[in-house]
Amino acid sequence: MKTAEQRLNEALQYCVTQGLKLTTLRQTILTILYEQANPLSAYDILRILKLTHPKAEAMTVYRILNFLEQNHLIHRITSCNTYAACDMLMHEHHAQLLLCERCGYAEEIEIKQLESAVQTTLKQYHFKASAKPTEIFGICEGCQATAN
Repeated sequence: MKTAEQRLNEALQYCVTQGLKLTTLRQTILTILYEQANPLSAYDILRILKLTHPKAEAMTVYRILNFLEQNHLIHRITSCNTYAACDMLMHEHHAQLLLCERCGYAEEIEIKQLESAVQTTLKQYHFKASAKPTEIFGICEGCQATAN
């Protein structure tokens, strides 16, 4: 598993290739997400951010989250109103996320057959999907082990 520092370095390289500016505050918020195993709400991020930036405000966090989401550095998990860092920066993909209903753990996956099935279904029903990730809820391996 990559460290937060390694993931931030990948994000910085990605931003260079995309011509994006990753300011210090954007890097800080991205690092907060990289350091957490579970997705965070904007107010969770603000609470952590205030430890090092006491004057930070919610609107600033929301603007940065919007920038990071629009540029595919993070994913907004609509059903939980939380945010998770993108683990596949260099891939053009519709994000697929496994979400644990017990502990809140989230993992980004890339299953080509799932993407293909979604695209086939959309075409069959003449439906256009939004850019939101596919969210699959269940119980993670760790929670399954503790339940037995």
